[in-house]
Amino acid sequence: MSYPSLARKVFIVTGGASGIGLATVRKLIANQAVVHIVDRVATPPEEVKGLTNEHVHFHGGIDISSRQQVTELYDQITSLSKQVDGLVNSAGICPTGNGYFEPDDVFQKILTVNVVGAWNMTTALLKMIHEETPNHGPPTAGPPPEGRASIVNIGSSASLTPFPMLTGYIASKHALLGLTRSWALDWIHVGVRTNLVAPGGTDTPMARAQWIDSARQGAGTKLGGSDIPNRQKPMGRSATAEEQADSVIFLLSDNSSYINGQVIPVNGGYPNH
Repeated sequence: MSYPSLARKVFIVTGGASGIGLATVRKLIANQAVVHIVDRVATPPEEVKGLTNEHVHFHGGIDISSRQQVTELYDQITSLSKQVDGLVNSAGICPTGNGYFEPDDVFQKILTVNVVGAWNMTTALLKMIHEETPNHGPPTAGPPPEGRASIVNIGSSASLTPFPMLTGYIASKHALLGLTRSWALDWIHVGVRTNLVAPGGTDTPMARAQWIDSARQGAGTKLGGSDIPNRQKPMGRSATAEEQADSVIFLLSDNSSYINGQVIPVNGGYPNH
């Protein structure tokens, strides 16, 4: 499906070099958007190298948990694009099995990337929008403007329900849901919508690492299932990254103009409660 409202608009996608982020980049490009790909890897994947031009920009080696690096990143982006119309917070980590007792440093690293990274990227954009708002505050009369920007956070089924041996990851994705709802309430007055896509089991590099984690498979057995991934797939298969990106693109577009502060579970029917 094409979304004409995305054409010539400018979007930032973190974690854009792989998985759901890369699938989102592909779909934005197909809809003639300008895309700034942000990733911790220093060099773009081969398919992105072939796409890089005045409409596709790759920003590699970026630590989004660093406020300084994010500030410098936005300086680079705004030197190339006058206005940013949307942000996809797709960057995230989920270290493999440390058992039931995750070390402090692992827990802190997960929160730093998954929560602080999204916080840094989003608040930098919100600051830009705030500074362009008359009187730097909410309107005193009349309806708020619409369509200034759309922010889409990539959460998880773990934003809504627990899984064994994923305490840090679950805490981070619950926190991301809280940020989503707070930003949706606080920034709609300047026309910024914020929503969260909550993928179920999806075939991405990060998910594959979890599925082959023997420690977590053992936890699945204790919970009554010998295979955690299979228990998460009512449709008998995993989602593709492209299927998740379809929902992201919809939320970035004007087709979702009255959707704000919502969670869109894309999980094939896996119960999230």
